[in-house]
Amino acid sequence: MSRPRILVVDDESILRMDIKEMLSEAGYDVVGEANTGDLAIELAATHHPILS
Repeated sequence: MSRPRILVVDDESILRMDIKEMLSEAGYDVVGEANTGDLAIELAATHHPILS
C-alpha cells in the first residue's frame, strides 16, 4: 500500500518544518510545502496529494 501524500501549507516556516517532520515520522509522504494559498493550489496540481 502506498503512503498518503500530503501537502503542508502554513505561512510560518518553522511551523511548516515541524509539521512536515511529524507527518513524515507518522508515515506520510510530504510532497510539498507552501506558504500561501496560491502556491498550495499550484503545488497540489503538480504533486497530486491524496489521503486515501
